Amino acid sequence: MMLSIFCILFVLVSGIFYLGYAYIDKVNPSTIYIPTGSSCSEQVDILYKSGAISDTTEYINYLKRANVEKAKAGKYVIKSRIPYKKFINIISIGRQKPVRMIFTASRTPEMLAKKISRNIECDSATIYDAITSDSVANYYGFEKKTFMTMFVPNTYEVYWNVSQKTLFDRLKKEYDVFWSKDDREAKRQSLGMTREQVVTLASIVYEESKVYQDMRKIAGVYMNRLDMHMPLQACPTAKYAAGDWTLTRVLKKHTEIDSPYNTYKIAGLPPGPIVYPSSVAVDAVLNYIKSKDIYFCAAPEFNGTHRFAPTYAKHKRNARAYYIAYKKRKANN
Repeated sequence: MMLSIFCILFVLVSGIFYLGYAYIDKVNPSTIYIPTGSSCSEQVDILYKSGAISDTTEYINYLKRANVEKAKAGKYVIKSRIPYKKFINIISIGRQKPVRMIFTASRTPEMLAKKISRNIECDSATIYDAITSDSVANYYGFEKKTFMTMFVPNTYEVYWNVSQKTLFDRLKKEYDVFWSKDDREAKRQSLGMTREQVVTLASIVYEESKVYQDMRKIAGVYMNRLDMHMPLQACPTAKYAAGDWTLTRVLKKHTEIDSPYNTYKIAGLPPGPIVYPSSVAVDAVLNYIKSKDIYFCAAPEFNGTHRFAPTYAKHKRNARAYYIAYKKRKANN
């Protein structure tokens, strides 16, 4: 009798010991992606093909013992020689590793969608459809033409299987945080502009220059033009209206394109941004340099800076200096 009890206890203890200390087969660390909506059999197939397990029956038995139906969707980093018990605990509660979602300034919704979806499960088509949706834009308090202003270029940590809705909720919070920092909201109000108008002007400034101090000066020129009710006559808006960002020169035919985004044809700001600008460009508008300048052109040094002028006569001299330098440079190449 005592021997039988001892045998039973030995079996139970051995089973507990085995459950706690048996290891999955993976020797080297690897990353495994469990798709949303995948079945247990599909997950087993993924784990088997990744080399994490070699005995599918054994793995399924461990799931049953742990009272786990299947793994939760997500990205998991499988360390070498991890115990089954620990591994099953990780996947059953969805303790996954966050991914870095990085998106920079983008010219089109398609480009933005691709950048956002690069490291997450949600595909670019789903993101694009949401970005260009009237109802989604309205849900977050925007119009479709200004919805792009909500997407602040930055690096964010999210879970690989984040849904489009959860992701956009997060980005809306980040947008509000962005405007609450560095007195941006107070500066915006002092300009008498909406957030969308600031970002729209920033999108033009961003296309004109990538040098911060120049951005501030260019923003000042455009602010002067707006105050004077003078057309912005911004070349990037003509390129946008033409649908051709490869243009190296904006010709008269481009300035005559009938479009609400062509600031050669319309007064004031276009109805929305022409690109998804960087936060640096937004700050350049909020911190624009005040001057009497209403003209600018590229500097003849070809260093990305510009020359500014308060009169058209001086602007013509600056433009002439650039043209001479350009012709000389072209002749030497």
